[in-house]
Amino acid sequence: MNRIEAQKAASEGKRLRHSSNNKDFWVELINGVFRIFGGPNAAVANPYNPSKIYDGGWEIVKPEPETPVVDWDALPAWAEWVAMDEDGEWWWYTHEPGLAGSSWLADWDMVDAGTIPGKYRQTYDGPWEQSLTRRPSTLVAKGTG
Repeated sequence: MNRIEAQKAASEGKRLRHSSNNKDFWVELINGVFRIFGGPNAAVANPYNPSKIYDGGWEIVKPEPETPVVDWDALPAWAEWVAMDEDGEWWWYTHEPGLAGSSWLADWDMVDAGTIPGKYRQTYDGPWEQSLTRRPSTLVAKGTG
């Protein structure tokens, strides 16, 4: 995307990356002046002059997918993983499943698994292929608790 398109995208609140250094830059309109953030001075808002900024090489950075919000207390104590299939059905697993077509599958000789009823389903709007979530560790190191 060129400098004009980058300026327009930035004014719409989109975060941009420039291919010259593979660092994230974003631009905000503050008191009528464009300011660029990012690079080695990420915390500093430098004045942004559209005629001086690189032309070409800009791309919109997609936001990171959110992590599913899991109510682990509503699942069996032995459920170590949850994942959503392409059809929106949520499952819990005792061992890590893998992608298989439009769903998550595990070695059924080693795994206990079950569907998660609707009222206990996770809050998640991201891609189903990135929904796999492991139960947070509850182990406490010796001498710390």
